[in-house]
Amino acid sequence: MRKRKKRIAGISALALTLTLALNGCSSREAQSQEAAVRTSQEQSQSLSDEGTEEEPAPGQTEETGAEQKNDQEETGSVQENDRTSGENRLHPVLETVRSSAYAEDGMSLLWQGNTVRLSIRDEGYEALKESLADYSDEMETAFQQEMAVEEEYARENQKAFPEEFLFYSLKHEAKVLRADSGVFSFRMINYSYMGGAHGNSAVMGETFDSQTGQRLELSDVVTDLEAFHGVLIQTLENREDADGYFPGWEDTVRSRVYGETVNGISYELQWALGPEGMEVYFSPYDIGPYAMGTVTAVLPYEESGIIRAAWVPGEGVREQRVWQLAPYEEQSLDVDGDGAEEQVRFEPAEMNDMEQMYTLYAGEQKVEFNGTYGVTTAYVMRNPDGKVFFYGDCSTDNDYHYLVIVDLEELKSRGAETEVRTDSQGMYDDIPMDSQSFWLSTRGNLFSTFPIRKLYQAGADGMPRTQQEEYAVDRWPVTAVQGVPAFGGENFSQPAEIPAGTKLFVTATDEERRVTVEDEEGTAYQLQVDGQDWPHTIEGRDIEELFEGLVFAG
Repeated sequence: MRKRKKRIAGISALALTLTLALNGCSSREAQSQEAAVRTSQEQSQSLSDEGTEEEPAPGQTEETGAEQKNDQEETGSVQENDRTSGENRLHPVLETVRSSAYAEDGMSLLWQGNTVRLSIRDEGYEALKESLADYSDEMETAFQQEMAVEEEYARENQKAFPEEFLFYSLKHEAKVLRADSGVFSFRMINYSYMGGAHGNSAVMGETFDSQTGQRLELSDVVTDLEAFHGVLIQTLENREDADGYFPGWEDTVRSRVYGETVNGISYELQWALGPEGMEVYFSPYDIGPYAMGTVTAVLPYEESGIIRAAWVPGEGVREQRVWQLAPYEEQSLDVDGDGAEEQVRFEPAEMNDMEQMYTLYAGEQKVEFNGTYGVTTAYVMRNPDGKVFFYGDCSTDNDYHYLVIVDLEELKSRGAETEVRTDSQGMYDDIPMDSQSFWLSTRGNLFSTFPIRKLYQAGADGMPRTQQEEYAVDRWPVTAVQGVPAFGGENFSQPAEIPAGTKLFVTATDEERRVTVEDEEGTAYQLQVDGQDWPHTIEGRDIEELFEGLVFAG
């Protein structure tokens, strides 16, 4: 048995980015990094001490460093011979939590930032959901603590240098790499700016067993730590920019792989499991200068020979059909089936009457589209016919979202004449992992103004198609204040009355007439709502007089 500290330790990389930002690109960067890590360890320890729990060691002993043993074959909590590789894609949700603070004048921005919360919509996987909730709680706690530090510095510097002061920022950005029945894995980039020539970033990776919710350690995933170390060194040496690494970078890599403690600092390798293999991350200043950016080494599952079979994705999820695309990021894809790959990317163009325009490229061809107030997320989708489409989730008034959809084969051939289509629904916080099963949302108005969603797939023409008749609702709570006429029983075929005082949760609606609710015991009822005229009614009775908890936007 061993003590498992809460996952604040990895999050302590935030303190490193803050210290680097304060020191800019000075000659004391190495000392700054060391001091920052010590500070972050102290903060991590104080948080960890608030609660620890006993749990079996997942295939490793108490020893750390080069002497660490990997006994996963005999005592690990996950055995290769009693689990199945991920065969089904999940439906992750990535919620952004924003925060900011202003100076005493109420006008001058001191800092702004955001963190994220991760979850999944799929039924079952309760252990994974709990682990993701715990992780998100810890991230949010660390974020608030770091923002409190930023606010203190910001207030001091804003008063001292009111003309030169530029607000501080701290941002967490997550990218889900795998979300299937075997593994949930993501990369987290923590960016901070606290003055100086530029901001700084730290990259983290996290991987969970989708079945047990267990956070996987390196020793759970690799078959031989020494062999893994050798493959990683070779992969890094083969990079075209390897001559730009710091002298002694191999020692840094070793300290990360073996979790060594050097000069009082304990190091941990940052990695995640992607669609093609293990991705290993080194943040700016880890093994190379800031200008080199994040160094990523990808170790293919089969070719590397050191990834346990339990964590290799199954054929059902191996074929990638969705690629997330950030502004300016290039994705190499064959968009027209000619065997040659084109570089797909998009980037902001000029503003058009307060609306943000974008330019989308497929090779040398390009087309402009209107993203209104900005593209929140973007993806490339490949349908079963092999056709490739751009999906851009755009925000508009009152935080509504809509989709911009472009046929990339058409873009390659027609350029600026390409048709830019739209769909009134958006992705919002849902992350598509499969072009044949992804959630789109809009807002309902039959029974309340709340988010409603359906599962869709990219059709032959690229437009989203669904076979679901009803929208799902995230258990919107209401209370019956009078007896409410309804239908219950099998297929809602029996007239019923919901007693006054009953607490209910809305679970589905067709947005035409039907609304499905459940009480606290799980008994389901169907309401027949007439929404043709205002007010909306049930058997002629105003629904706002029948229920508490209804909210309609003006």
